[in-house]
Amino acid sequence: MSLFVVGALSRLVLVSLLMVSISLHLVCLQVVAWSGMWVGFVRQGDQVGQAFHKTFDGKHACRLCSFVKSCSQPSSGTDEKLPIQKLELAVDASSFRWERPRLQPSVHPPAYHRWISHSETPPVPPPRWIVA
Repeated sequence: MSLFVVGALSRLVLVSLLMVSISLHLVCLQVVAWSGMWVGFVRQGDQVGQAFHKTFDGKHACRLCSFVKSCSQPSSGTDEKLPIQKLELAVDASSFRWERPRLQPSVHPPAYHRWISHSETPPVPPPRWIVA
């Protein structure tokens, strides 16, 4: 198999797993159910607006809608609440001393110590410590 096909398949598997992890497969099933219900109501002779209303009123749910609803509700036996425990730090925060960082000495010692007034032109070429 070519590298392109392997990459495409791996992306498809990744997207599918992400869809299942956020229950997007149930949303897709619900959309298919609503579409089928709407088409079925229109074929039975209902007007478009009336079929739309019957699809979403909740009174005319199909088997697929009932299946999606039963899958999306969590089961009552598995959702036991765990006791909340207070997390404590392993190190006491009062043992830390907060100090200002010390400035490191300059790597390039200044070779040019006098101030340049605005009337003077800068030295040519500029000193190395200014450029670096």
